[in-house]
Amino acid sequence: MEKPTLSTLENLIFQSLSHPIRRKILRTLENRESLSFTELAEEVKVKDTSTLNFHLEKLSLLLMRNGKKYQLSKLGRVALKVENYLRNMILDTYPGLLGECDILVIKTTKVPLIVVLTFIVTLLSSAVLLLSQFLNLNPLLTLLTPSLFILLLNDITYIVKEDCIIVIKRFFSFEHENKIYGRITFYSISRSPLDAVLGTCSVTLHLYNKGVLKTICLKWVRIDERTLRRLEVLTYP
Repeated sequence: MEKPTLSTLENLIFQSLSHPIRRKILRTLENRESLSFTELAEEVKVKDTSTLNFHLEKLSLLLMRNGKKYQLSKLGRVALKVENYLRNMILDTYPGLLGECDILVIKTTKVPLIVVLTFIVTLLSSAVLLLSQFLNLNPLLTLLTPSLFILLLNDITYIVKEDCIIVIKRFFSFEHENKIYGRITFYSISRSPLDAVLGTCSVTLHLYNKGVLKTICLKWVRIDERTLRRLEVLTYP
């Protein structure tokens, strides 16, 4: 097989990005890592299998197969970076735009091990101090356990759409997905002392769906100006 040239790969990437279904396939696999044909059809909302097959064939060099699952190839990740760059540039220029595939992806921050260990040592030191003074560790353990659990299993992706939020939690090869329906009516941002150390924050989203108000808190996330603008667009008064 002849070695591809830079021009050939550039043409391939832009041809692949020229159709909204193919762009959505790439973005979906970025957020979900790997999906089967059936799962892709459901996520991309393509009912005709021949149509989906056609677009997957067009993405043959941008995708690879892992058993029955599709995932991004190295070239696919390059194409996605190009797509995200163009998309962000357009949204920065026209921040009020909403498209049929409009989503906002927020991921939790990977906490460095040294930070976790420092946090544990600090809390344990406080525990020893409290033990010597009050001989009662129950309140501290109540605070300690969930905090460490969140820090150590900190691999959560929030996919914010116009009508729902998809929460994907990963633990090694295991993945759990939860879909929360509702439109964002209000959001708030807060920072704890640990957030100040990590450069993160907590975002509380208030969702309204069929007369019911729900609240979801996104912990240990980084929010920049672009994300705030997208959040504003997705917020309904």
